[in-house]
Amino acid sequence: MIVLAVLFALSGWSCLCFTMERHRRVVRALHWQRGTAILLRAAGIVLLVSALGPLAAVWPLPIAIAAWFAVFSLAQLLFVMFLTYQPRATLGLAIAGVPIVGLGLFLLTLVGRIRETL
Repeated sequence: MIVLAVLFALSGWSCLCFTMERHRRVVRALHWQRGTAILLRAAGIVLLVSALGPLAAVWPLPIAIAAWFAVFSLAQLLFVMFLTYQPRATLGLAIAGVPIVGLGLFLLTLVGRIRETL
């Protein structure tokens, strides 16, 4: 579940950072319309907030919130490393955010049902 939270946060940071012209120039992305930037910003915020879900499924809420901040730091570090050494991969992370959320919600539901049966 922690890996899933890191993927959520990493994808969220990718979405948020690619709303900035500076980071789009690094990967030589096309100039996006204002609506695309707003959509990416909203998706980034949703992904960052949803990173709390897998952590709350594993730990009590106060501990999950502390781990959430740690996951943010790790995701930021990974994003900077990806942007420095593999810039095109970070664009793929931003685009893959929606399927990651779908997979994550499925896994959270699955874990919740397994816990109910135990």
